[in-house]
Amino acid sequence: MSRRDLFEAVRKAGFDIKGKDPEVVFSTMLWRERHRIVRLDKLGYWPADKPYEPAGYVPGSGD
Repeated sequence: MSRRDLFEAVRKAGFDIKGKDPEVVFSTMLWRERHRIVRLDKLGYWPADKPYEPAGYVPGSGD
């Protein structure tokens, strides 16, 4: 899921992210939770504890 799509989903779920640029604040929040959510190059964000075979992602592999 792209950051933009994830941001919009979070907002639609009722979360209000405050700041001068809420999407940048959200991006920082994702980065701080990198042990829970990973960014798969060119694909978007994914739960860090779940494998994603199309991207070759294996939890704990360092990729």
